[in-house]
Amino acid sequence: MFNLPKLTALYFFRFKKGAKEMEMLKLNGIDEFENLDTTLWGIRQPHLNSDSESYHLSGPLDLVLTPSVAFTLDGKRLGHGKGFYDQFFASHQKMFNKMPFKVGLGLKEQIIDDLPISEFDVLMDIVISP
Repeated sequence: MFNLPKLTALYFFRFKKGAKEMEMLKLNGIDEFENLDTTLWGIRQPHLNSDSESYHLSGPLDLVLTPSVAFTLDGKRLGHGKGFYDQFFASHQKMFNKMPFKVGLGLKEQIIDDLPISEFDVLMDIVISP
């Protein structure tokens, strides 16, 4: 069905209070993942003082798992209104001239028939729901 790449590195998002963009930082193993801090909004993420490698240094990402408030089956996404993921995808495209494979993850209750979108909204390649 889909030709997904072999996992060679795992990057995890980090938000900083007041920041306009999120960061994607490399996790160096399962221990680091299991010890992620709970920070803004109760979200687990790398510590704010972490010096983990940014994806900017490694090259383009192959796949991004993307949360949301709501999705449509044709890939439209409603986030929390800050545009963090849309800005991230636009920056990734500009930097590497390539988009990662974008996977929307949601519960069945989050799947709706339609959503309004703007020119800045980035569609998911696939939406996965139980």
